Amino acid sequence: MRFSFSMAPTPMSRSYRCLLKVPRSGFPEMIVLEPDLKLLAGGRPIPHVYPYNNKGTKLCLWLPGSGEWNSNMRFEETYLSWTAEWLDYFEEWLETDKWAGGGAHPEPHSSKKNLGKRSL
Repeated sequence: MRFSFSMAPTPMSRSYRCLLKVPRSGFPEMIVLEPDLKLLAGGRPIPHVYPYNNKGTKLCLWLPGSGEWNSNMRFEETYLSWTAEWLDYFEEWLETDKWAGGGAHPEPHSSKKNLGKRSL
């Protein structure tokens, strides 16, 4: 299943067009389609994203294997609210070049560092 929607993380924020992809098995993926986050970042590597070969940017919203998400949880209480929070931190990062969201991001080859509660 796929759910396309737009959201603004705060009343003063720009609107982002997003796509939530929910596979039959495995983990859902949240993709920001517009605006182009890489273009907004001006060449800087964006924190807490996954490699993605299609249009958009795939967000890292939680740390797999941590128990932070399971398929019984509601998307509006997890993926949607986490996306709004991630986008708010992204907008702050654009201005300050500091990621205030904390969290951990899976390192290549499954090496993990626990830097905070949720991976934002």
